[in-house]
Amino acid sequence: MVARRRGPLHLTLRQLQIFAAVARAGSTTAAAREISLSQSATSAALNELEALLGGELFNRVGRRLVLNEHGRSMLPQARALLESAHGLEAEFGADGATTAPRLRLAASTTIGN
Repeated sequence: MVARRRGPLHLTLRQLQIFAAVARAGSTTAAAREISLSQSATSAALNELEALLGGELFNRVGRRLVLNEHGRSMLPQARALLESAHGLEAEFGADGATTAPRLRLAASTTIGN
């Protein structure tokens, strides 16, 4: 039985989004254009993700990035997490489709804590 690590999560949805975009596009340059980031930010996020996971997800073939075995096994899980996150956003109105939450402000006429 494999022990599961508990504690703070270090993976971000943005890293997974970048990973999926690079897998789809085949390069950090093309992926950066697709997700509206700079190439250097895309490359840095991918490097950070690989460092966090303790291994490479792509084979570097010239200027192309090709998923390796680890990347191929991770891609369906990353896509599922991203799809779930999009579903949560849609359900709870993160796209602005529903009424914004109400904001209540209160003030005191005296100086206090």
